[in-house]
Amino acid sequence: MSGAEQGSGHGQRDRLLKKYSTALTSYIQGNGEIALQHAYEVSREAIADLNLGLLDMAVLHHEALEQALRATITENEKGRMIKAAGEFFAESMSAYEMVYRSYKDKNAALRHINDVLEQEVRRIAHVLHDEAGQSLFAAQISLAMMERKVDPPVVQDLRNVSNVLNQAGEQLRVLSHQLRPTILDDLGLVPAIDHLAKGIFKQTGIPVSVRSSIQRRCPPSIEAALFRVVQEGLANMTKHSRATNAEVVLEREGPSLRCTVRDNGIGFDTGNGPDATTTAGLGLLGIRERLDSIGGTLHLQSQPGKGTALLINIPCEV
Repeated sequence: MSGAEQGSGHGQRDRLLKKYSTALTSYIQGNGEIALQHAYEVSREAIADLNLGLLDMAVLHHEALEQALRATITENEKGRMIKAAGEFFAESMSAYEMVYRSYKDKNAALRHINDVLEQEVRRIAHVLHDEAGQSLFAAQISLAMMERKVDPPVVQDLRNVSNVLNQAGEQLRVLSHQLRPTILDDLGLVPAIDHLAKGIFKQTGIPVSVRSSIQRRCPPSIEAALFRVVQEGLANMTKHSRATNAEVVLEREGPSLRCTVRDNGIGFDTGNGPDATTTAGLGLLGIRERLDSIGGTLHLQSQPGKGTALLINIPCEV
């Protein structure tokens, strides 16, 4: 951040502190609801314009209260002022409570959308693998029966068509596994990621090692979300990193499930902005949103020439 930007930030905070102090003093002096409304407005401004967190607001409140207590007052007056200041601070926190509730509602909606999408993906994968695959197999049987009824010159043409259908069937099987690997439902997260890693090596030649100390399975929604996160992370790696190898590490730490997706690629500078999402593209934004929906977090580590690591933490009580 430049000196001008820092000065602007300090100036905004000083103006906010002045507004907060004025409203706090007004409430202490007995101006009731009007002053409380100002408390709410100041906290809204703190969130919207300065992106201040709860601890920042607590510091702001402490500074304002300290200013108010500098006047010569009796111990009884001091006690009354501190009590009133507590009521004022609680009202200023109502804006943060609304943001928190909105955040919880957004996460609940995202979780529902992800669950619906996973169900739809599972249905499509089933249609591709079973129904479409069976139709192609039936067509191949019909072609084989036709070979007995046509002249020899036509037999090779029918066999060529059968080979094309066989290739199409193989492509459908690969696509259905990419959409929703049955191994994820049947055997769990680690075998599914291992299967994904082998598929990446087969397609790109980039070896991806998978290490895990997980002994028990997590709820299906957690496994599905983390599988998609790893899938997206490895897809970003193959597209952008120029890596020659990568690894996925899964481990339990208390009630949390930790996952690291690391590569030895070209890396990038994450210090150009407050959020590396803009640097790493929409793939990382999708990862963050998916993790938000299940209460997970993402920390990105990367430097030019030193690869990239996604450090993922997800609450998983099972």
